Amino acid sequence: MSDYNIRLLTENDVELRIQKITETKKGVFVTLLVYKDARTDMDILDETFGPMNWQRKHKLIGNAMYCAISVWDDEKKQWVEKEDAGKESYSESEKGQASDSFKRSGVNWGIGRELYNAPKIRIKLEAGEFIKEGNTIKCFKNFSVKSMVYDKENSLYTEFTIVDEDGNERFSLKRPTVKQNVINNRKKEDGVAVCSGCGNTITDERVVQYSVRFYNQPLCRDCQKTNRKAA
Repeated sequence: MSDYNIRLLTENDVELRIQKITETKKGVFVTLLVYKDARTDMDILDETFGPMNWQRKHKLIGNAMYCAISVWDDEKKQWVEKEDAGKESYSESEKGQASDSFKRSGVNWGIGRELYNAPKIRIKLEAGEFIKEGNTIKCFKNFSVKSMVYDKENSLYTEFTIVDEDGNERFSLKRPTVKQNVINNRKKEDGVAVCSGCGNTITDERVVQYSVRFYNQPLCRDCQKTNRKAA
């Protein structure tokens, strides 16, 4: 079992839900969260280990619901268990905690762990896509993930596209793929990193790490500002 490989999630494995709707001077914006439901975890566990080689158990400790996912290790001839606690949903307390604890336990096995690095998705709503009721704003538009590409080596998404129910692109993130080991080799040879934007050297290691994390390439502070303005 030591060589098991949990696959990355695809756009077919995830859904979007509204986190919040805010109104500013520039308009009304909806912030969306990317999530997976429990059936995705079940499918991936079946694909990876086989339907008969994993099991789940729930237990209530105080007010917290815990779930343990166990996988059979044929080499050790024993079950290997990973456990986590859940939070209750707004609709059904006990059922919500059971589902959430199962999904959190799945993350311990590596299912959907990359979603913690998902981009912040904020979309401006057009007229007719929302309605105001007192202090509350309701959104009538549905959104879905069209594409998502994850760079596992550098722990970031290089592509993330959101479309509305009419197929219109409403959010797009695209980063050039730059391998971290190329940057490391350059630093070893020259003693410094080189900005991909202007070609100047970057002597501050914190600037290098920040730009690689958020822009997937080494950028000096000035080129980071230019990229932010362009975005």
